[in-house]
Amino acid sequence: RPGEKLYEELFYEYENELATDHEKIRLATHPELDNKLFNSKLKELEQVCNELDNEKIGKMMLEIINIDQSSPLPSNNVLPLTK
Repeated sequence: RPGEKLYEELFYEYENELATDHEKIRLATHPELDNKLFNSKLKELEQVCNELDNEKIGKMMLEIINIDQSSPLPSNNVLPLTK
């Protein structure tokens, strides 16, 4: 049928696909998380949240989750922070 999705993505681009003993079961491995860096970024994000600077908050969140910041994100479902 027109518009029908014929393929389902099971893995993200950054994941490695590993075979298992069963031919139809695959495993995904993820890059290792640097806990010190992640915790540091979360502390920075907390400080920016306390400043209620929505632009900085958005940039920090994108940095933390490692999204390409050059591509625009939909903003119709984002509410600004207020006290």
